[in-house]
Amino acid sequence: MKIGDTLTQGTQAWIHRFCENQQAQNPDLIDWWLNVLHTVGEEYADWAAMVFQEWGAHLLPELVADAMDGEVEYVLDDLYAEAVNLLPREALLSRLRLLHQLRQRYEEEAAAPAVPHRAVKRGTANVKERSSTRQQVPSAFFSQPQWHARFREIQWRDLPREAQIPYLVQSNGRPCFIIAHLFSGRRRQEDFHWWLQHYAIEYDIDLCILSLDTAISPSAGDLHRSAASWHQLERCYRAGIIAGSLLGTPCETFSEARYTPAPPDCQRRWPRPLRSAEHLFGLPGLSVRELLQTQLGTGFALQGLEVLCHHVVRGGLVVSEHPAAPADLERPTVWRAGLTELLLRHPDVRLQTICQYEWGASSVKPTGLLGLRVPGLIGALRTAVIPHVKKPQQAAIGCNEEGTFRTAMEYPPMLCKGLAWAFVKHLRAALRGGRTRAVSRGNEAIGPTMEEGEMYSWVAEVAEVGKTIRSDASILPDHQPRTFHA
Repeated sequence: MKIGDTLTQGTQAWIHRFCENQQAQNPDLIDWWLNVLHTVGEEYADWAAMVFQEWGAHLLPELVADAMDGEVEYVLDDLYAEAVNLLPREALLSRLRLLHQLRQRYEEEAAAPAVPHRAVKRGTANVKERSSTRQQVPSAFFSQPQWHARFREIQWRDLPREAQIPYLVQSNGRPCFIIAHLFSGRRRQEDFHWWLQHYAIEYDIDLCILSLDTAISPSAGDLHRSAASWHQLERCYRAGIIAGSLLGTPCETFSEARYTPAPPDCQRRWPRPLRSAEHLFGLPGLSVRELLQTQLGTGFALQGLEVLCHHVVRGGLVVSEHPAAPADLERPTVWRAGLTELLLRHPDVRLQTICQYEWGASSVKPTGLLGLRVPGLIGALRTAVIPHVKKPQQAAIGCNEEGTFRTAMEYPPMLCKGLAWAFVKHLRAALRGGRTRAVSRGNEAIGPTMEEGEMYSWVAEVAEVGKTIRSDASILPDHQPRTFHA
């Protein structure tokens, strides 16, 4: 606590001098940070490094958000990244990750069958020899590790100017922000949608909320890549009219529950692992049914990253929720995908982990939150934490007494409150700081085009459908059979 307070006070003073252009009086911040850590003595060096990393992950973003200065955010990000890389702890962690990869490669090489020193020459005398020497067609499905590795090699060399948050101008001249909640689940009291409406009234801000899920509307809420509603939503993202997105992408076949053994009295078919860290899009040898399941989960995950990319280019806020990365590096998670790691190297993107029991969930539920331009996300969430909550012993894995999987959980009301406050807080700050832009609607002389009119009509329809809370609505499974018509 003392180290954290010292780091916070000193960094606040440094930010103040930076914003006042008192560069000559400002010390080297990295040297000052390291001197603070060295005050505990060499025997506690690793422990102090851990404290510094926790402080940088949870408290430093709040200091940056309070500064209300875009330049200091990028400067502090660079300084903090450089300071962390100087710590022996970070070097050891990097070395440990490399050794894990080397060990896996050596184990694979040791398990590979021995080959002769010189390849056996074969002729074409019979059918068997011709079949063994024919040209093999390579499959992209089995080159997944190389595909992810190529993304990990890409670096951000230059960044465009930060795009401003878009809003629509209403007939009364007031701005209206469109917030999209993908895979929102059923509408209910004190859900994310409900709290957004509550804060919109309290702070006099106009919001158009799109809650998209098949539990709300089988047609308008269908986010399968081939669905008409997804194509309409994608058009909205391309037009740059969405101000913020909350994504609750189904964990589906990425679920950690697939690595737990079936209970002794289980009478149903227990799902097996379908992915690994290396084969994130599916293991070799899957059945057709399992391939369809992995295709669905992979599609949803890539759609979530696509939404993030749209906001990176066109402006707006994003919070994407998914189960936290497992400790076992060989198990699959979207947070370690090559494309995700590329996006995480963008200075405006942050990945943080929470445990949902602190907001009232019935299990611990470690959860990763990927945020774009939401530096005060954790601070906003902490305002809704239930005080003195006791950590539950039950994990969200396995089946409950009714025989349904515990992984199917809704956000607790207090977590919805914290998420809604994070969005409203940053939208209000953007309005005050002039970091918003009005979206033009076609040519003023001839009015909006037919395609534009269809897009805005769809937005209005989805917003109207999502307003209704139905008492008989139920949670639907992530993997639902689809009906295709010729």
